[in-house]
Amino acid sequence: MNGRGLEEETPRDNPGVFISEHYRKGFGYTTFRSNGTDDWLIAFTLSGEGVFEDGGDMFRCASGDLALVPPRLRHHYYTPQGAEWEFVWAHFKPKPYWSHLLRLPVRLNGLMTVRIETPAIHERIRGTFERIIGDSLDMETNWEELCLSALEEILLLVHRQLAVDEKGLQDPRVQSVLERLTADIRRRHSIRELAASVNLSPSRLTHLFKEQTGESVVEALNHIRLRLAARYLRGNDESVGHIAREVGIPDPFYFAKRFKARYGVSPSEYRASFRRF
Repeated sequence: MNGRGLEEETPRDNPGVFISEHYRKGFGYTTFRSNGTDDWLIAFTLSGEGVFEDGGDMFRCASGDLALVPPRLRHHYYTPQGAEWEFVWAHFKPKPYWSHLLRLPVRLNGLMTVRIETPAIHERIRGTFERIIGDSLDMETNWEELCLSALEEILLLVHRQLAVDEKGLQDPRVQSVLERLTADIRRRHSIRELAASVNLSPSRLTHLFKEQTGESVVEALNHIRLRLAARYLRGNDESVGHIAREVGIPDPFYFAKRFKARYGVSPSEYRASFRRF
C-alpha cells in the first residue's frame, strides 16, 4: 500500500530537460505514471527502503540498489508504511552510443535493477550523483554535458559491478589499487608504492593484479587514462594536447599514438565521429 488510495498521475517536471535531485521521503510519497515518460529515469537508493510496483509484483529497494526505467514504461514507486526512503535520481535522454550501457538485468515488467555490492563502486556512484545534482541545479556553462558525462561514468561503474558479480568478488587489494589508479590518473605511480599501500610485495602485486584483471598495472593505468580521454573528447572542446595532459600523458604525440592503437582512429577523428550525431 502506498498510503494514497487511488493512484494519481504524477506529471514530469520540465519534460525533455535533464533533471536530477536528492530525495529523502517518508510514508505517503508516491509517483505514478501510467504511460511512463519520454526519457529515461535512473534512481539509486542510499538508505531506507522504497518500492517499485507493477500490478501485484513488487521490487523492494534498499541501500545500493540502482533502478533504471526505460521510456514509456508504466512505473509506480513509493515509500512503504513505516519507512523513509533516501535516494538520488535523474531523468535523462542518453547519448546515441550508450545503447550497450543501458542493457541491465530486467526485473518486473521492463524495470532494470542492479545491486551495487562493492563499497568503492557504491561510494563513487554516490559522489558522482552529488556532482550531477550540483551541476544540474547551478546550470552553469556546459552543465548538461557535464551531467551526461558524469551519468555515463555511473553507467560504466554499474557495468563494472556486473563484471565483478560475474567473475566473483575481486580481491580487495586489487580493487584498492584500481581505485588508486583511477582517483589520481596524472600521478607517476610506482609498483613499489602501490604494493606497499596494500601490504604486498611488488612481485606479488604484479602477479595477483595480472591474474585478477588480465592486464599488468601499467596496461590498466594506460587503459583508464585512454577511456577517460575518450570521454573528454566526446564531451568538451578542449584541445587534444590539453586532454592528454589532463589524463596524465603529457606528450601529445605519444598520447595520439596510444589512443589510435586502442581505438583505431586518432583523437581528432574520434571526436569528429561523435559530432555527427
